[in-house]
Amino acid sequence: TYSTVNAVNFENMEVDTYNVHFLTYQFHTGAGDVGIFGRFGIKNTNGTYSYRDANNHYANLRGEANNTFGEYKSTAMWAHQHANLGTMNTSPDGLGFTGYLYLYNLGDSTKHSQMTQHSIYTARTTNTACFNIGSASYPTLERHEAYSIFPNTQTTSGVASLYGLRYS
Repeated sequence: TYSTVNAVNFENMEVDTYNVHFLTYQFHTGAGDVGIFGRFGIKNTNGTYSYRDANNHYANLRGEANNTFGEYKSTAMWAHQHANLGTMNTSPDGLGFTGYLYLYNLGDSTKHSQMTQHSIYTARTTNTACFNIGSASYPTLERHEAYSIFPNTQTTSGVASLYGLRYS
C-alpha cells in the first residue's frame, strides 16, 4: 500500500532467485489526467538505484469501450508505457488504473530485460472503459535489480504487489 507518492519502486529484487517477476498494481487516487509508465533500474556501487530514462522500447495497443482503438510505440522514450490518457478524477469505482505485468531476464546481463503488460482504466475525455496491452524491452545488455511504476503527473495512492516465479 502506498499513499501520495510520485513512484512505486521495487528495489533489491531477487533476480538471482526468480526467473520471472509478476507485478500487480491499483492506482486508486491521483491528481488530474495521467498515464502510467515504468522503468528498469540498476543498482549503483553506492547501493542506490538509477532508473533507465532513455531509449526504452515499447509497443502497445489501446482500446476503448466506444470502439476507438490506437497504438502507442517508441524506441527512444524516457519510460515505457502501461496506460495513457486516463483519469483518476472520474473513475466510478475509485480505481483509476489497474493492471499487471510480467518482467523477464532482469538478472541476466546477457539478455535484454523485457516486460509484458495489461491494464484497464477510464478514458479521460470519453469517461469510457479502456484497455492497454503491450510489451517493452531495454536495448542495453545489463543487470536490472529494480523496477519503477509511476504516473507521469502528480502523485498517486494505491496498492502494488510483486511476486517471483521460478522455472522448475
